Amino acid sequence: MVIIRKNITLIVVLAVTLTVAGVMIFFVFRATSGMKKSTDAVADLRNKINVLNEKSPAPLRENLERIQNDSKMIKEKVEELIPIFGTPYIKPLEAFADKLGESSQDIKKRWAETYRTEIVRGNTRNLIFMNFLRTFDSEKLKDALDVFRKDVMANSREVVNEATVHGCLMEALGLPRKMDEMSCKLFIQNMQTAVVAYMRETEDEGQVPFIFHDANVEKLSFEKFETAMPMPKEVPFIFKHWRMVDDLCARIKKSGITYLEVFKRDSFIEGSPLHSDYIVFEYTMKVRGSLDSIRALLNSMMEAYRDNKVYVVKSMSLTSKDEVPGILGGSAATAPSTVRRPPPKRSPEAASFEEPQEEAPKDFGVPILGIDNTVTAEIKFEYILHVGNEIKD
Repeated sequence: MVIIRKNITLIVVLAVTLTVAGVMIFFVFRATSGMKKSTDAVADLRNKINVLNEKSPAPLRENLERIQNDSKMIKEKVEELIPIFGTPYIKPLEAFADKLGESSQDIKKRWAETYRTEIVRGNTRNLIFMNFLRTFDSEKLKDALDVFRKDVMANSREVVNEATVHGCLMEALGLPRKMDEMSCKLFIQNMQTAVVAYMRETEDEGQVPFIFHDANVEKLSFEKFETAMPMPKEVPFIFKHWRMVDDLCARIKKSGITYLEVFKRDSFIEGSPLHSDYIVFEYTMKVRGSLDSIRALLNSMMEAYRDNKVYVVKSMSLTSKDEVPGILGGSAATAPSTVRRPPPKRSPEAASFEEPQEEAPKDFGVPILGIDNTVTAEIKFEYILHVGNEIKD
């Protein structure tokens, strides 16, 4: 203790020195750790740069600009392809816009902004749409609506009049169609009647009329609504289905097929989601006709994208009634069937002698073809629609 009292100043200095040294050691250690992390990060980045430089093309500024330009071009091409997937009334809408002297995309964009602004204020969709139409010149609008209505009916069995043209136009502008359950059920019945009548039309007296297998097939997959009312959430999808059904029936008729045995929906009325912006409707149909007519139908379905409709044939099977039942024991069989011709018969006299085996004629085993190539085709297919650009209520 005496030593401490005599050297108090020295002890204080040593204590302060040790404290400062400890603090400095701490900061040095922390700085060293940070420097080591930075060194490791630099080494890691150097390795990544070396890996990138070894790739082709190298990530030079010029290549990055090209990649960005390519990405922009791909995005634009995707935007161009989207309307192919079931966009409703796209050509009538373009004719409508032309009459107004505007582009259809500008009108759709302005309508979407107007609807989203007004709907949150408590206005109804019909009131919003009527006010939106008042922004156009009245004379031009009258002509544009008339052109739109005629273009819709030109390629459809749907009757569009002054009472329904606004609903069709709103759907063309991206707002799914709605109506009360009774009106929707009446729409289904009217479409069934119109499409069936169209299928049975003949151009001349000698032409064979189109045949539906039974009354249930004439409902064209909507037999459920004979006894049930459509639910509100089903209404927008019913219109989507009918545009497809109407289009496909027209393709069946134009292909030369004359018999519809089965036409049924294999998915829910709302369809199945595909990614986030698409839905898929699944169907099965069984038709009867010549091979040429079946081929014509498939080709027509493949080329339907030109009319903004996308069909994907998932599977197809062909069957045919055999036209030579007598050879097969008197019963019809499914084709293709191969009937082998028997070898030439030997006379009783020749049968008593040993002879070398005769060669079978060249046509032995060749299929015997009938005079008719009528077949039944069962086709399972999907119909794909893009719904990502629709306006949500």
